[in-house]
Amino acid sequence: MFMRTVTLGSTGISTVQNAFGALPIQRCPYELPTPQLLRENWEDYKNVLAGKVQV
Repeated sequence: MFMRTVTLGSTGISTVQNAFGALPIQRCPYELPTPQLLRENWEDYKNVLAGKVQV
C-alpha cells in the first residue's frame, strides 16, 4: 500500500498525508499565519484550563 507524503511548511519535515487522525493535511489557501494562530489558541486553552479565563 502506497502512502502519499506531504512536506510541511519551510521546515522540510515530511509525513504521510493521513498522519493526523486520518484527516488529509491541507494547506491553508488564505495565507493565514497558521503557526501563530495555533500558538495563540494553545495559550488561550491553557488559560481556560487554569481558570484564568471564563468562557
